[in-house]
Parts: sequence; C-alpha cells; structure tokens
Amino acid sequence: MKKMLIAVVALSLSVGSLFADAKVFTEKFKAQVKEAKSKVKMISPQEALKMMEEKQDFIIIDVRDKDEVTSMGYPKWEKYKNMSRGKLEPMLGKSDLVVENSLMVFCKTGARAALAAQTLQEYGFKKVV
Repeated sequence: MKKMLIAVVALSLSVGSLFADAKVFTEKFKAQVKEAKSKVKMISPQEALKMMEEKQDFIIIDVRDKDEVTSMGYPKWEKYKNMSRGKLEPMLGKSDLVVENSLMVFCKTGARAALAAQTLQEYGFKKVV
C-alpha cells in the first residue's frame, strides 16, 4: 500500500511537471512567433490576393505540411512551392531558389510563415513577405 501511494504521488508530480513544461514551451513558441513577426513584413490575405490579381512576380512558398495541403488545397499559382516548415532549411539546398527571388510565404495561421520568412531572411533572401 505504501509503495502504491509513493507511485501515485510520483506520477502526479511528473504529470504536473509535464503540464508546466508544455506551458513553458507554448509561451516560448508564442514569443518566437512574435519576434519573427516584428522582423518580417507581414501582409493580410487580402493583400496577398491583390498581389496575385495584379500578377506580380513572386514565388509562393507554402510551409504547411503535405497533409494540410492535401486536405485544404493550395493556391493555383505558376510559381508555387510546398516546403514544409519542418524541412525548410534542408530543402533550400535542393531547390532552385536564389536570394534575388521575391517570396510570399504562407501557412494556415501565419505563425509558421513568420518563422519561415525570418529563416529565409537569415539565409540571405531580401524580398520576403
């Protein structure tokens, strides 16, 4: 009985710690996204649509995962690339992108797009929205 009580107490402490860690991780992620959004030019969906309607010269970088693209669809744009945020850096070396390209990065909510746009700027891309 005593061993069982010790096990229950230990388990409850570790579960509590996991929830505390999850909260810390969530707050860290939110802070990273906020910082990225302050460093990159963010545009609204309406502005993106206007750029497409004006047929401006840019490449769309969709940083959603393949399953999201499959289930939600993707914009019909001649210069479209799906480069999942989790694989962005290694995919850059295999892509035909050059730092002079104008890029529009997007995802479902804007968080991954902001992080990806910041990464692209760190890799030397100057025209990223």
